[in-house]
Amino acid sequence: MSQQSICQSINQLIRRVGEGEDPRIKSLGKIGPDDCEVFLVDGKKVRDDWNVEFVLGGHSRVGPEYGDSIPEGEIWVEDTGDPQDLAANVVHEIVERIFMKFAGVEDYEEAHQNASSIEEFLRGIQDGGKL
Repeated sequence: MSQQSICQSINQLIRRVGEGEDPRIKSLGKIGPDDCEVFLVDGKKVRDDWNVEFVLGGHSRVGPEYGDSIPEGEIWVEDTGDPQDLAANVVHEIVERIFMKFAGVEDYEEAHQNASSIEEFLRGIQDGGKL
């Protein structure tokens, strides 16, 4: 395969990202001080058509890698089929977004660590093992 054909393939893929079928399955409701809407999404569709980096959930505050895929005022969480897993993922994304939008935390990693600590508590995980 020539360098030119590789570049053409990459350009076709880049043009396709963000133009896929809407991955939102259903709204889970609105929450927070700005009525952010939480959507259950088809994670495979998100990864295939929108953003390969999507894992379990996201929102527009995460950074440029999600900013073009997830509209402002929305949180997307992957449908894992497990209600307890879904609840923990929703809380993680909500807390992370609140830290970034309302608490002045600009660094994604800092907001993510804070949200992960709360998620670990909800899941009953402490120091790498179950409580």
